[in-house]
Amino acid sequence: MAPCLAQKAVNDWQAVRSLAVGDGVSVETTAGEKFHGAFVAATQDSVVLESDERGAPGRRIRQRTVAQADVREIRHYNRGASILAGAGIGGAVGAGIGGGIDLAAKSDEDKGLATAVFTLLGAVLGALIGRHAVIIRGGAIYRR
Repeated sequence: MAPCLAQKAVNDWQAVRSLAVGDGVSVETTAGEKFHGAFVAATQDSVVLESDERGAPGRRIRQRTVAQADVREIRHYNRGASILAGAGIGGAVGAGIGGGIDLAAKSDEDKGLATAVFTLLGAVLGALIGRHAVIIRGGAIYRR
């Protein structure tokens, strides 16, 4: 029989209050809203983060304050990991598309060029998507 490993309690608000300013966090509310960005502060009854959100045009950073009563879950968020995962997924999709184009080509001239170009384009597009999306979820800090 395997021994039980002690797990850190994730229902302790003190864990949120002890985060360092600038730590990447992802917050999900009881209403289903999701925000991710840099941790700013936490009080006894709320958490503040600089949330990376859609704006018109492009993206914008907005400071969000979420009451503890409205928080369903707070997780660590690692933007770098999401960028790498997005690039990997995009590159794989691009390689598949480019490989299909290369296989369908009637000429052997520039064999593999479409695969290389689409792999690169897919990786760049995937990295850009990963920069603003939570692809890799970190460990839970707080859960109601």
